[in-house]
Amino acid sequence: MKRKRAVTGKKVVVARRRSEYWIALVLSIIVGGALIVWLAPLGLGSGEPRVILEDGSSYGVIVAATPQEQEAGLSVYDTFPSPRVMVFPFDPPLKQPIWMYGMKFPIDIIWVDIEGKILHMVQYAPPCGPTGECPFLWPPAQARFIIEAPPGFIASHNLSPGEIVRVERLGGRGQV
Repeated sequence: MKRKRAVTGKKVVVARRRSEYWIALVLSIIVGGALIVWLAPLGLGSGEPRVILEDGSSYGVIVAATPQEQEAGLSVYDTFPSPRVMVFPFDPPLKQPIWMYGMKFPIDIIWVDIEGKILHMVQYAPPCGPTGECPFLWPPAQARFIIEAPPGFIASHNLSPGEIVRVERLGGRGQV
């Protein structure tokens, strides 16, 4: 009889270890799924293009890669598509102006050089006026990227020329 009890005791220990394993596995799947759902709106852990500022803020990106996309820019939207920013990649870098034609809202504009440094900024660039005046907004030098952001973006992050902006995961369209 003692021998039978010893075998039964081993079975209980093995069964307990198996159930602990399964509980740990199920909890890991639940926690992992919850993290994915929680982080998905931030674009963290995904292959989504990102703009990352020196203060650690990270934004999803709408990429304007083709000449047609760059010409239209944000003018296809009635309001700013927050929490994203629009990035215009240029390879090779260009001294590219922004024209606010067709825009329905003001934006902040940031030109970024080949090293990822902020080259030039315009805060609250207004849409073209009712009489048709629509100036070009020029950077002082060639830019690798132009970032169009919601009005107040520059001030809310205390951005200044020379700060580093990382543009990541543009899918072969260039990164800094």
